[in-house]
Amino acid sequence: MMNARFLLALLALAFGTPTVNAETVTLTCEYWHKRLGQLEDKTIAINFDAQTCNGQPCKISDTELKWQQEGGLMEFTINRASGEGSQFVSSQEAALYKNCRATKPKA
Repeated sequence: MMNARFLLALLALAFGTPTVNAETVTLTCEYWHKRLGQLEDKTIAINFDAQTCNGQPCKISDTELKWQQEGGLMEFTINRASGEGSQFVSSQEAALYKNCRATKPKA
């Protein structure tokens, strides 16, 4: 299995920034609601050491990030290569994430 620092480097390359700290990457994504259109951008905090996305347990692989919130009611998937993903609510696609890019964590 790859170590967290190597995965962090891969994530940084996949999202187009070489500057990240050792544990956390913050992604900023366009947020497109299925009925309401484009809304305010969303940020996603990914902690490699704790294996969390936005504070929730997260599956981090070479190809994607995947986690659940609201007791499993909402599921999120972000493709690391394309920088795009989906939000499902009760197994129905509710929103899209587009143009995700890594940003420096706020100090």
